[in-house]
Amino acid sequence: MTASSRAPQGASPESERSPFARLTELLAPYKPAKPLITLSLGEPQHPVPDFVGPVLARHVADFGRYPVARGIEPFRQAAANWLSTRFDLPRRIDPETELLVLNGSREGLFFAAITAARYVGERKGRPAIMMPNPFYPAYGAGARAAGCEPIFLPTTLANGFLPDCISSDVHALCIYGPAFDLLTTLSKFLSLGVPLVDVVRAATVNPAKALKRPELGTFKAGAAGDASILALEEGAFDYVVSTGERLVGGLRLAARGVVMAGRRWEGS
Repeated sequence: MTASSRAPQGASPESERSPFARLTELLAPYKPAKPLITLSLGEPQHPVPDFVGPVLARHVADFGRYPVARGIEPFRQAAANWLSTRFDLPRRIDPETELLVLNGSREGLFFAAITAARYVGERKGRPAIMMPNPFYPAYGAGARAAGCEPIFLPTTLANGFLPDCISSDVHALCIYGPAFDLLTTLSKFLSLGVPLVDVVRAATVNPAKALKRPELGTFKAGAAGDASILALEEGAFDYVVSTGERLVGGLRLAARGVVMAGRRWEGS
């Protein structure tokens, strides 16, 4: 579908169901020989830490009623301070009137659609809410509950949908493949057609801005004297993604050295 296409079928009740619930149903007929290691839903599956139990015990009387929906004042203040530190906002968020305390992100996404529909006020026709496709089910459910028309924007390179930051996300399960390292991840994006300048920016300047570390990711005077020396190689390079699909790319970034504190080190 195109960026301006309407896809009411995308907001059907089935599409709004939790993907984790649907995954559980798909896996139900299969019985593994060993206990499963569940990597789908990020829920606690380990014993409660020793220091948590006594704290809960001291406040057990508080569990006899619903918590205050607006949260406690120290938390709202901390959240407002974090937002001002994390993002370049024109002004500080008011913790009393501009923060919604939630139990999870799905609540916020759902309420955001209702808030947006009220914000635009009266207009001809149904308000429209644009959302990425693929989309999180809460997007569609929130749009439908708010009486809005969902408009789906395919998250493709042709639509200019590029990541602001690129990292390798290397961990114990992928350091030997398919992630390997940051250069491999960057090379995959090059092979998908993302311009070199955008790939480099997403791994240097943009992360530095996100971390509020302007002295990093730049060669400006006074910046840290650190840099990676890379070579752009052409050929036929085999890449594997986490789903097991393979891609043959024509470009690859290769390490040739590093500069640390102004001193150059050769190597790969």
